[in-house]
Amino acid sequence: MSKALKTEVTNKGQKYCLNKQPLNDTHSNDANMDYSYFYKHRIILEEYPWSDVPDLETPDYMYFKNGTRQYVRVLNPGTKLYNTKSFYCAMGRLKYLNPNIEYDIFYRCGRILGEKQNNFAIFTLSDQTIQSICKKIFDYEDNFTPNIKQRKLIFKPGNKLTLKEKQSIIGSLCGGLGGKVSGQNARKVDSSDIYEAMLELNDRGEKITNAKLVEMLSVTKRTIQRNKTDELKNEILILNSNLNM
Repeated sequence: MSKALKTEVTNKGQKYCLNKQPLNDTHSNDANMDYSYFYKHRIILEEYPWSDVPDLETPDYMYFKNGTRQYVRVLNPGTKLYNTKSFYCAMGRLKYLNPNIEYDIFYRCGRILGEKQNNFAIFTLSDQTIQSICKKIFDYEDNFTPNIKQRKLIFKPGNKLTLKEKQSIIGSLCGGLGGKVSGQNARKVDSSDIYEAMLELNDRGEKITNAKLVEMLSVTKRTIQRNKTDELKNEILILNSNLNM
């Protein structure tokens, strides 16, 4: 990932724009995505927390016990936009991270993300729809603030952790004690803990299943089912379906 990003130091904190490499060069889907336009215009696609202080920080990751909503990423590695709403959300995050972007460049970014042939989406939006969404976001009276999901654990770009090490970190940090798994104390988790595990499985190209979530978080299957919201269930279906596209 370190090869894929350039650091921008702003009044908020660190933001990252694309270099010539894909956003996540470890995922096969991204290899077919052309980021050259984003690179040319130094479009910011990722931002890390600027004022929230992590409860634990290492050279490889940041952990926020109560979560943070200051980590913003336009695109999830390997996951394509799947409907108009997901396109709207991506464009909203892009505008949020690039508040001074010119409309022509913003609209062109929308054209790139909204056309199936560019491999960022599983569909093609009409030019009229792209223009309508871009104009609505761009002309928003106040600074456009997208809906940003809470994150507890954020792996830093360029970290050298193996998949097994990441899995161990997620399991040890995301939750408290409660219940039993194989005779051992299990962990209490909430929806944000499950979300972290979901993203990690998806980022490494694995299908998200209850069994894998149980293994990563050291919880019972019942705990996963109880804390898996309808929103998470829907997102799991989308993330898993996108793995084969």
